[in-house]
Amino acid sequence: MIRCRSGGMAPAAKYGGFSFGGPGMSHRQPAADNGSGITNNTRFGFWNFVLNFKCVLGLQVVMYPIINLRKHKMDLYWYLRKLEEVVISVLSLTFSIHASRVEGLTRVWVGNEKVAAICIRVAQWITYHGLALNVTTNLSPFKWIVPCGIRGRQVGSFKGLLREAQSSCNDHGTSNLHGLDDDSLIHITHKSLIEEF
Repeated sequence: MIRCRSGGMAPAAKYGGFSFGGPGMSHRQPAADNGSGITNNTRFGFWNFVLNFKCVLGLQVVMYPIINLRKHKMDLYWYLRKLEEVVISVLSLTFSIHASRVEGLTRVWVGNEKVAAICIRVAQWITYHGLALNVTTNLSPFKWIVPCGIRGRQVGSFKGLLREAQSSCNDHGTSNLHGLDDDSLIHITHKSLIEEF
């Protein structure tokens, strides 16, 4: 299930047939034929992982991969770069948005705007927590604080970036995404994350 802060629940089937959640993490593993786009040929090549997603006020997509790094690469720097790479690919391939890394700041950036935060926990080489993507987030509260303690940088959202691309008439193939409602943008982001992961 997707757990929204408002307490509402959405069926897991709407988001690819996985169990989703916050504290009560799923222990289901995707099957090869479930139509989710996850196979042993994905970027990580994992069969032994669980993806948990949740919706925060319908504005962010939060992904919690649970992975045994002992079966892959016991290197947290490598793992953080792979998480960034997944988000950068989703932004590029799905939304035609050029995103990048900034040395020393583990996150995903579009220009001066942070669009994805990454925070992991690892115990005995098992990963917990993950990343949060600002899809349709209301950014006005971020003007009152220094997000993540990083001065001189802002917070952005996919929806805002798509709106900017439309207003600049330089949409590079995103015109079919401009008219989408928030739920559709979140669904597309969720689906793209699963396909890229």
